Amino acid sequence: MNWHIQWSINAIKDMQKLDKPLKNRIWDSLNSMVKQPQLSDIKKLKGKTGEYRLRVGDWRVRFRVDFINRTYLITHVKHRRDIYR
Repeated sequence: MNWHIQWSINAIKDMQKLDKPLKNRIWDSLNSMVKQPQLSDIKKLKGKTGEYRLRVGDWRVRFRVDFINRTYLITHVKHRRDIYR
């Protein structure tokens, strides 16, 4: 059974603001994460129950993991100076 990606409204809005090369880098990283999460730069966030982040250069993708349905819910895509505020 494969893992799936779902997008929140905020994450969709964040992605719409980015330029095409950056969007492609983020998509490539997400696809790699779905195929081989152990090779991606993923960390569990402290103090945030069930939230993780994927690092893509200076950009961060925040997400939650639903292990039962094998789904990543992308909540935000922001620059590192803004994502943790």
